[in-house]
Amino acid sequence: MATLLILEDEPQLASFLTRGLNAEGHQCHHAATLTEMADKLKSVSPDLAIIDRMIGADDSLYSLPTWRKRHPDLLFLMLTALGDTEERIEGLRHGADDYLAKPFDFDELLARIDALLRRRPSSQSQTDKVQYHQLTLEPAKQRVWLQAQELQLTTLEFLLLKFFIERPETVLSRERILSQVWSTQNDPLTNVVDVYINRLRKKLAENASPSSPAKTPVIETIRGRGYRLIQPAE
Repeated sequence: MATLLILEDEPQLASFLTRGLNAEGHQCHHAATLTEMADKLKSVSPDLAIIDRMIGADDSLYSLPTWRKRHPDLLFLMLTALGDTEERIEGLRHGADDYLAKPFDFDELLARIDALLRRRPSSQSQTDKVQYHQLTLEPAKQRVWLQAQELQLTTLEFLLLKFFIERPETVLSRERILSQVWSTQNDPLTNVVDVYINRLRKKLAENASPSSPAKTPVIETIRGRGYRLIQPAE
């Protein structure tokens, strides 16, 4: 989970990004002008900023070097309709860590955000690992392996699987999952827990070892109570 700051002056897109990224477990803040952006960079202290280039008549590209100088640890992802090769190069040379052109695929945006966030230095030991049978999780790098196969997970999928791996064979209620993973007691998307449980199940099944698929840990449903991570019986 990370704190994100979105610079976007188009209200519908700003709302879409905020809702979608909040649902992924991030904490989003929004700025609609360059002045508001500068203020929120100081008050919010985000981990990553997603910035549109053209904000009204202003090009945020020319404010980027100043923002980077004042906030050297902040990551910047440009999300803009100006997607020609020359414009991408210009954005990267002005200090953007990544550049994604509109229209964009939301899953690609999530993947780029996750990749950028993995660059952040962590206070945890880089060797710290949590293991449950064939699953190995490395929290500091936000990486998970099923035997030798690395799973490609979004930030929220990682946090959800981490919650299960740290409490193996324990029944976890939907309410507890929402509280710990989404930091809320209310389901933001009515069935969001079920949706993400199904995503994890699919990825575990798709990456199971061909030689021992029956030994892959599974997330089972305990009717009326919740879910739990188990190792199938031999």
